[in-house]
Amino acid sequence: MTESAHRFEPIVTEGFAALFQAIPAPLGELSQNMRLQSSSRVEVLTTGDELIEGTWRDLHSQTIAHSVSDSGGMIYRFNTVGDHLGELITTLDEITQRAAVCIVTGGLGPTVDDLTVDALSSAAAVDAPIIEERWKEIITRFPQLKSAESSNRRQARLPQGAIHLSNNRGTAPGIYMQIHGCHVFAFPGPPNELSWFIEYYLAPWFRYLLREAQSSPYQKVLRVALVGESQISQQIQATLLPEDVSVGYQAMGTEHRIKVKASASQSLDEACRIIKSVAGEHYLNDVDRSLAEEVIECAKTLGLTIGFAESCTGGQLSAEITAIPGSSSVFWGGIISYSNEIKERALGVPLALLMEHGAVSESCAEAMAMGARESLEVDWTVSVTGIAGPGGGTESKPVGTVCFAWSSANKTLVKRKLFRGERSRIQNRSVSYALFTLLKLMKGEGDLDESI
Repeated sequence: MTESAHRFEPIVTEGFAALFQAIPAPLGELSQNMRLQSSSRVEVLTTGDELIEGTWRDLHSQTIAHSVSDSGGMIYRFNTVGDHLGELITTLDEITQRAAVCIVTGGLGPTVDDLTVDALSSAAAVDAPIIEERWKEIITRFPQLKSAESSNRRQARLPQGAIHLSNNRGTAPGIYMQIHGCHVFAFPGPPNELSWFIEYYLAPWFRYLLREAQSSPYQKVLRVALVGESQISQQIQATLLPEDVSVGYQAMGTEHRIKVKASASQSLDEACRIIKSVAGEHYLNDVDRSLAEEVIECAKTLGLTIGFAESCTGGQLSAEITAIPGSSSVFWGGIISYSNEIKERALGVPLALLMEHGAVSESCAEAMAMGARESLEVDWTVSVTGIAGPGGGTESKPVGTVCFAWSSANKTLVKRKLFRGERSRIQNRSVSYALFTLLKLMKGEGDLDESI
């Protein structure tokens, strides 16, 4: 298998192209006669000293797990190894002898501690020469790399028998090869590049190879919010779901994904109906849409605009919404009024109110919401003011005290809550409670139960 024999335009055989219009030819050709089972062992290997030392959060494993799971596969083990060639070779050798698929992230860059190509070639007992054609492609797109050519050329290396996977988001190509019969994918570490490789290569490859194992997927992913994972799982287990139904849970902060699978559509519908009833006010949707996405979708559907006035959350409420593409069609802005002076100047909160009730009060929250609605000229505003800690609490207003207000032309609702935990948990809980209540109010479903 030579490098020149494989081009990377998204052109594949007719049958494969009909399923996935943008699958690169090499994977399409290699996968025509392959099959995987949903139970086939998949393992992930993340690399880098920054992960071992704890200076960088491993979000790659989560990203890959979502993709593999949603494609019908199952990850059995996550492995993390630092920038140590011997450990990488040993770990790769172990993984490839017990797994059907191995997904490696990181270590494909130009520096001496980028060791993934070395580990792959050693584990496969082959050389990894520089592919001149690939290097020419890289410097055509990134001519500035010529200034450090001796190191950057490392990114054009390829173990013999492997395939380079073009990178439309960065410099280092990905790699596909087989070691001990195991399908090995190696992807660059930068998050935007990894996400693109997963979307363009990995997810479609899994879906195609698992096509025959996906005869059961009558499935849906339900979302719930502001309820403990153990609580909702116990409530669901106490019901009589159809016998062919399986339920899986995934905690995502204050939200939870509930994956429901069944062998028949009628069973799936019945299970979802029961779970929705059990979840009650905590139920969001059955289309795997996050709370922020649900708020935006609801506002779009109803033709409403929203805006925020934040104090203790420091912009996190606005960030949660603006992280969603298309949010600008409904979200007009937010005012971070961290100090009392800004509450007065930007939101019109009276000084006398602040002196009498304090910034953390229902009265202040109400004035903030109404002031934001007037300033931003939106249909609904939400205000949040509280004590996130660790200091600042009093006997009457302990750490975790948060006051909210939701205001429209016809209604203003004010709430005071006490959230337990560290600063970040209090802030995250506040953001979710603010959005969840806003969603219910926009839908006309009224106030939330006090227990939420």
